[in-house]
Parts: sequence; structure tokens; C-alpha cells
Amino acid sequence: MAETRLRFVYHIPNSSQRGKELLMIALQGLVPIAPTPFDGSGQLDLDSLDSVLDRLVAAGVDGVAVLGMASEAITLTDDERLTVIRRAAGHLAGRVPLVAGCSHVSPEAVAGLAAASHAAGAAVLMVMPPSIGRPDDRALCGYFLAAADASEAVVMIQDNPGWHGVALSMAVYHELAPHPNIGFAKIETAHPPTTMAEVGERVGNHLAMLGGQAGTWLPEELARGIVGTMPGAIMPEVYRKIWDLWHAGDREAAVALFDRHHPLIRVTSTPRLGIGMTKLLLARAGVIANPRVRGPFPQLGPADVADLDAVVSRLMQPDCP
Repeated sequence: MAETRLRFVYHIPNSSQRGKELLMIALQGLVPIAPTPFDGSGQLDLDSLDSVLDRLVAAGVDGVAVLGMASEAITLTDDERLTVIRRAAGHLAGRVPLVAGCSHVSPEAVAGLAAASHAAGAAVLMVMPPSIGRPDDRALCGYFLAAADASEAVVMIQDNPGWHGVALSMAVYHELAPHPNIGFAKIETAHPPTTMAEVGERVGNHLAMLGGQAGTWLPEELARGIVGTMPGAIMPEVYRKIWDLWHAGDREAAVALFDRHHPLIRVTSTPRLGIGMTKLLLARAGVIANPRVRGPFPQLGPADVADLDAVVSRLMQPDCP
């Protein structure tokens, strides 16, 4: 697959240079969402975050995202969010691009967080609609434009109505797509392939589209021509192989590998409980020190762990198709 590069106007942070220059930002392929590790008391565990990032990079990912919904971003303070971005940016040290969620509750709040997130080291800002106030199309456009105008970072529209009940209309996409700092859309609707086709028809090549939802619809999204996928942080090697097989032309093998691992994708993408299941698997693998999650997300109960173990056990059987 030919490399996809989009042009955006970018001002060098902390520079005395008054002008602007073109920055070529390439974001494509496998861009997993890293969890936010906590210690036993519920405080940030930045050493475990480093470990997650190292594991993802070693698996050959093309980028890393922090502060997504799978990162429990809604449970973090703004200061904690910026701490995570600074730590991730510093630890990655440019090895792969860093995407950071910076969704908030108002245009003013998202603009402030967007500017601070870019200054902290995020190259791409992933922004979901506000979850309160039932914003109409005009309010949604104002919110996203506030984030896009706050810095010269690239903004990724995150369309995930299942989490907050706010759906983006095609009119909103049409209004936002021409903005020079809005370059990506992460589609996580009820049926992402259909939405991707609709967005593509409405905005053409203005937006590069990525899939999410732990890769639940990955084969269908690949068939729609996505530039990237943003699954969870477990089994990055599997997602890497699926992506590479597909783009090498062996779609049958890519889909077979996806189907084999779909039970684990299904349970770890379950709303609320999936975050804890992902963390438990990472803790068992020694990637993070503690599987703790913050409220309102629930800690796993014995029955939840038993169901997860059953899925993992079946997946490890040598005769698993």
C-alpha cells in the first residue's frame, strides 16, 4: 500500500520563529490505544506506561494513542492527562507518532486542552463530541473548530456515539472536513463500514479514515480502504500480521487470522468491562504492574475473570481454527 501523507500547517512549539512551515505527518497502519496504568492506590503508574509503550513499539506498531476511551481518559484530571502525554512523548522520543485524546465538555475547555496537549508532545489530537448538553450540528461544528484552531496539531474526529450518545451527521463532516488542521476521522458507529462509505461520498479525500472498536470490524474496514486501525493494546503482533497479510494481497489469510482471535477482541471491547479485561491480560503478561481501573469503570468480579479465562483457554487450543 502506498504511503499516505497529508499536509498541514504547523508552527514549531516553543520557537521564536514567527512563520509557519509545512509538516508532513504520516499516520497509517496499526495505532493501538494504550491503557492508563494505575498503582494499587489508583494513582498514575508511569513506569508501567513506559512498559506498554515499549511493548507496542517492539511489536512493530505504526503509532501509539493515549487517553482514548480505552485509556480511561474520562477518569483523569486535565493535569493527569498532560502528565501522561508528556511521559509518552518523552519515552517514545519520536520512534512512532503520538496520538492523544483531548475531548472535553465545551469549546473553551477543548481548545485549552488541545493547545496544552500539542505543547506536551502530541502530534495528533483525537477529539470526541461533548457528552452533555445534546449539542446540535452548529454547536458540534463550533466545538471541533475550537480544537482545530487552538494549535497547529492535526485533529482526528472521533465518531463514537455508543459511548456518549452524540451522533455526527454528514452535514457536520461536510463542514469540518475542509479545515486545514482536521485530517482524520476515527469511525466507531454501530456499523462503521457503512458510515465510512457515507463520509467518503460526502467529503471525498479531505479526511483519512481509521477504524476503532478494538478492531471489531477490521476486515470490512480494510475493504473500505481505511488508512489505519486503532485497536486495544493486547496482541499487537496479531493485528500487525492481519494488517500486513491484507496489504500483501492475502486477504483470505488475514480474515482467517482475524476470525481466530475475534472471541478475544469481542470480550476486551465490551463496554465498561473490556477495559479491566485488557488490563488483567497485560498484568498477567508482566507488561503492567497492576490491573486496577478507576471508577466509574468496574473492577472485574470472579465471574468476569472466569469468562475471560474460558475465552483465552479456547484460543490457546492447538486445534483452534
